[in-house]
Amino acid sequence: MPIGNEGNGWKAGYLPLTHVLDTCKRLKWSFASCKDVYGNGPAESYRLEGAAGTFGLIHPVSDHFCGSCNRLRLTADGNIKPCLYWSEEYNVRKHLGDASAIEALFFKALDAKPETHEMARELSGEQQTHIPTARRMSQIGG
Repeated sequence: MPIGNEGNGWKAGYLPLTHVLDTCKRLKWSFASCKDVYGNGPAESYRLEGAAGTFGLIHPVSDHFCGSCNRLRLTADGNIKPCLYWSEEYNVRKHLGDASAIEALFFKALDAKPETHEMARELSGEQQTHIPTARRMSQIGG
């Protein structure tokens, strides 16, 4: 997920995740969707015929999943992020010891979950409606 990057340098190495499936097809690797494997997250899971395990693809840019995202992120420095892409965060640390305030903060974060992260808009140079995060995944906890 291209977050926390200054500029658009990441675009030069960008490949849509359909490229992985197209590569499997080109190599004549038989695979099947296995939606029942993890079902509670944003990844689309697949199983290669004859291989152990599964692999999952998350396509945050080419086919965003925001409308069905069921995740919140609690960062190492005590902030709840409703979306990895946007800068909105809610500080939990100042509410430590107040369970009802923390619960209210989690519901506030859930209410703030966006319908889209607008990465596709950014790719085409269009104006975005929020401010993307300046933090990298390693700073957020991903």
